[in-house]
This record gives sequence, C-alpha cells and structure tokens, in this order.
Amino acid sequence: MVKPSDDDVINFSENINGWDLSTGKVKAVLKEIEDTAANHRDGGQLAAYLVREGAACEFLSINGGGWRKGKLKLKMELEFVPDEPESQLDDLRSDLNI
Repeated sequence: MVKPSDDDVINFSENINGWDLSTGKVKAVLKEIEDTAANHRDGGQLAAYLVREGAACEFLSINGGGWRKGKLKLKMELEFVPDEPESQLDDLRSDLNI
C-alpha cells in the first residue's frame, strides 16, 4: 500500500460506477470526491464504493517510478472531538494524582 502525497497524480482510465472523475493531483481528486459526495443526491454512493471496492486507476508518484496501475481506495477515520476542550492542567493533575 502507498499513502499518496497531495502532489502525486491519479488518472482514472474509466468512469467509476457512472461517476466521471478527472485526472489530477491527489489533493484535487480528493476535493472532487468530497464535492461530489456533498453536492449530489446520490454522491454518497461514490464515497461508499471507494471505501468498499476501490477504483481502478493509474498512479504517478512525485518520488519517481513512473505510472503504476492499481486501485484507489478511500480510507475513513473516526475522531472524537469533545465539546469542552481539555486543559493541559488536567494532564498535569493526572500525572501528579491530584
């Protein structure tokens, strides 16, 4: 597996389940996927497909190696954000058992 950088390039040789994504830098492709998912009635299907199946593409790394064929998969990550920010003093109190 390769974690693409923002400046690597992705080329989709065919449409993805009816969605036609353009060739471009990773940063632009991610923005296009995000916009499609947010602004189209069934755009969430694109994101779900990329999470489950992945899309056939060609990948060009800025680190060299030429074009490589493979699949682009979307990886989702959960993050908890508390309503009240934690204080750095809480960490200190915990360390000192106060």
